[in-house]
Amino acid sequence: MATIFSKIIAREIPADIVYEDEHCLAFKDIHPQAPVHILVVPKKEIARLADAQPGDQALLGHLLLAIGKIARQFGVEDAFRVMISNGADAGQTVFHLHLHLLAGKRFRERYAGLPEAAGHNLPVTLRDRTAAQQLARELVGERQPVCVAEH
Repeated sequence: MATIFSKIIAREIPADIVYEDEHCLAFKDIHPQAPVHILVVPKKEIARLADAQPGDQALLGHLLLAIGKIARQFGVEDAFRVMISNGADAGQTVFHLHLHLLAGKRFRERYAGLPEAAGHNLPVTLRDRTAAQQLARELVGERQPVCVAEH
């Protein structure tokens, strides 16, 4: 089934392409979550990372090497994040494997990528109540009340 990414690869849909080789294509995300937010997409259609086969091992490694090249191209090789979502419950919205290269801002050292505002229900299981309270305060802020449920 054709995805928006396969249509971009086929040049049926425009994109701000920043890198291409025989195995992958990279372009700027249209809803960037960081000053540098690039999607790296294999030209081979693989729906999810979990669907990759042993024969895809070289391709998967190639995608990581491409990330390094792109990071150097953008001058962010010293500080960047790579993210892959696998499945709808993990936040994957396009079912064509893709890697997010995020850079250009300082990421939180711990729990980066989790919602930082109040109002989010985060299913976090920690055995230590103090650690759970600390995590909750970091996520919602010091000035907001924190409730940690025990099981």
